[in-house]
Amino acid sequence: MLLKIQGYLLALTIVLCTSMAWLDYQNSQLIELARQNFSYGDFDLATLQLNIATSRISIDAKSWLLLGRVSTSAALFRSEKKYADMAITYLQKAVVLEPNEAANYLYLGVALQVKQENQLAREALLNALARDPYNANYLYNYGLLLERQGQLKEAALYYQKSLTVRESMVVKLALERVQK
Repeated sequence: MLLKIQGYLLALTIVLCTSMAWLDYQNSQLIELARQNFSYGDFDLATLQLNIATSRISIDAKSWLLLGRVSTSAALFRSEKKYADMAITYLQKAVVLEPNEAANYLYLGVALQVKQENQLAREALLNALARDPYNANYLYNYGLLLERQGQLKEAALYYQKSLTVRESMVVKLALERVQK
């Protein structure tokens, strides 16, 4: 009898492991589709796909980061506050899951800027820079925040630092804009 029960438990374990592996595979496919739809600018479909993926099983920080980026982009392009709120929630989850990942703080800072939460955005961007001080994108985004707050000299310094790491026409134009 005991051997029979052990056999059933082993079979059940195999079925559960196979089911979880299949669900994980489906989620990875859904997340990849969401990445593609995001790159095509279809924020609604990408958000729907990512929400389905997150509701099935708990996901990793990279998926929360992607969901936050999609929502931030939707907030920027559609000027709808609800997307900024969603982005902040998703990106905070990414930060909790991977607190040492600088990109999580960068995108949280960008989402906070969209919502005009400038002090929190400053803290998030400084966290990104603390983890990766020579990242041109992080330097540029911090300079952009400073520029929006009217701190043009400080913004120029961050734009210059960004340009020493990587040449960018966008950053050159931003630097010219604050130096006028």
